Amino acid sequence: MANPGYPTRWRVSRLPDRLLTDDQAWAAMELTELLAGPRHDPARMTRAIRHAGRLGMIVGEALLVLAQRRTLRGLPDAAPTASTALPLCHGRRMM
Repeated sequence: MANPGYPTRWRVSRLPDRLLTDDQAWAAMELTELLAGPRHDPARMTRAIRHAGRLGMIVGEALLVLAQRRTLRGLPDAAPTASTALPLCHGRRMM
């Protein structure tokens, strides 16, 4: 997704220490939306896994980042449960 004349590096609030490409910034925003909703939908989680991969992370890491950001903002505790915090690899839980 090229944007001639616009910045090619972005920062998103969920990953403030990283400079992202256009595609990565878009993936970060989409990933946030996907993980904010129900996670029992396999198609939704497949998309989340793909977007997390574009950011060089797994869904479990993204959930932890979102929970930390919510805590920093004083929002209700959204800490991942044991089942959602387990790392995912190619759509399968790693044991």
